[in-house]
Amino acid sequence: MDIPSVDRDVLTSFLASLEHEGIDVDGACAEKSLMDPRDTPGQRILIARTSPVFDAIAEFTGNEEFIYQASTHFNPDQLGILFYLTKFCQTKFDANRMVCRYSAIASDVVRFSFVEHAKSRDVIFSPNPHVYISLHQLEGILYMDAT
Repeated sequence: MDIPSVDRDVLTSFLASLEHEGIDVDGACAEKSLMDPRDTPGQRILIARTSPVFDAIAEFTGNEEFIYQASTHFNPDQLGILFYLTKFCQTKFDANRMVCRYSAIASDVVRFSFVEHAKSRDVIFSPNPHVYISLHQLEGILYMDAT
């Protein structure tokens, strides 16, 4: 079984957006004696290193909904090729198809599929049931919706 991970650039950009909102990521990590996942070598960072940080941020700030604040400053350019694949799609359905097909570039914690029916289209996401995913990170929100 593959161990789920997230792309360093996506995570770094997201944590920077939290810091832009005044959230002390370093302070949250220090309080729980966690290593900042941005200090992990390599381009992929294991979800086992990121989920505890998101839980620590929620506890440190006392704000269970901090993830929604960060989205206002998240830079979609940090999604790299995934952003550009969707940016130049002709329709929103083509963009959804691209996200479902290539989302693992950003994070392979949740698998997406795009199903077309005669009169509708569905985006189906399947979290990995064998891995702890913080409900305070994007993948965790999707997992919560799936259960």
